[in-house]
Amino acid sequence: MDTNPITYDTFWAFFVRDDASLLATLQVIRDFATRRGLRSRAAMVFVVFTMALVLAFPILASAMTGYTSSTSSFVLDAAGNFMSFSQLRPAAYRIHDGWRIGLTGDYVVTWDVADSYSC
Repeated sequence: MDTNPITYDTFWAFFVRDDASLLATLQVIRDFATRRGLRSRAAMVFVVFTMALVLAFPILASAMTGYTSSTSSFVLDAAGNFMSFSQLRPAAYRIHDGWRIGLTGDYVVTWDVADSYSC
């Protein structure tokens, strides 16, 4: 590219675009094959291979590591087990002498229960 001119599409794909895309790779292949290519065929193959590798690397890396994009959060409960964050309920108050009304000693009343008893 230093000694010979390149097409505007090739310049755009290399220097102006800020992302890797299949369209840019196909434009470069088309420019190298039909219009004005580089002097070295090995350099053209290397450029196209590198662009394809940049596109394929996230797929290959995620397949090798077994990465899954799980976005659910978990918290440890009192017994040391993981529970889903969506299962948690905010506490309204705690009844310390719940045994008087047939509950456990430190009974926690959650907001969803407290809302159903509101006046």
